[in-house]
Amino acid sequence: MEIYPGSKIKHFKQLHKKTGIPYSEMLFFDDEHRNKEVESLGVTFCLVKSGVNDRAFESGLVEWRKRHPVEVAEDAAGDGEGASEG
Repeated sequence: MEIYPGSKIKHFKQLHKKTGIPYSEMLFFDDEHRNKEVESLGVTFCLVKSGVNDRAFESGLVEWRKRHPVEVAEDAAGDGEGASEG
């Protein structure tokens, strides 16, 4: 959690540089629509009117998952198939 004045583009570039997390893996909740600009980097933006509550959080996750469909839960059955060898 961070608060950063100014451009959210600049903020997210700094977050990416500091953490190494790809923009596509980021989910950003904000109450200002103008900050949707971060989507140009690949960040998923979720507009919240009155803060982040359970419903807003779930809505953000749903939107993020739409952009990151799970291919196949190969290991969901617990059979170990599809696990990569190291």
